[in-house]
Amino acid sequence: MAPMRLSLLAAAALWGCLPQAQSAGRQTYCCANERGSRVCGDTLAAECYNRGYWVINEHGVTVKRVDPPLTAEQRAAREAEAAKAREEKRVRMEQERRDRALLDAYTDAAEIDVQRDRTLRNLQSDIDRETREQARALAQKKKLDEEMEFYRKNPPPRELADAVRENASVLRAHASVIEAKEREIAAVRHKAAEEKRRYLDLVGRGAAATRKN
Repeated sequence: MAPMRLSLLAAAALWGCLPQAQSAGRQTYCCANERGSRVCGDTLAAECYNRGYWVINEHGVTVKRVDPPLTAEQRAAREAEAAKAREEKRVRMEQERRDRALLDAYTDAAEIDVQRDRTLRNLQSDIDRETREQARALAQKKKLDEEMEFYRKNPPPRELADAVRENASVLRAHASVIEAKEREIAAVRHKAAEEKRRYLDLVGRGAAATRKN
């Protein structure tokens, strides 16, 4: 009986010590100093400031690692990466918004062609109107040039000189409008082609996803 009582007493004593050992939770802070030597202590040594370090528990197990502070170059690189990631996200979200708007705008690809042709007809109508006005201005220019022939050696009347300048300004305006409308036609054709290509791609993806499901 005596040996059994001694074992029970020893077990009770050990059990009573466990909470104390766990509550102690001693931790050791270590780092490699500038010479590469390991420096450890109950608190972070001065040599470990501004350096990476690790924490070891009472069982000798590393429980935490802290990276060294970033250098100015590293901070700049990280900020550049973050800015790049933000821009990529913005572009992606903008593309997703455009894709949704494109799918909402048309029920099929043929509607893109219909809208393109309608817009092109309106632009061509604008060009035709400007061309007619330009032709009238050119006819007026011809008459003004004929009148100016009489004054090759003498200053023309003020009214005639003003009319020549105004006619030249009108011709420049018509030419500018026609050129702008022609650029707009090219842009409309390009946009419609891109929208149709994207629309068919999105519809194809949706169909493929439906078949998989």
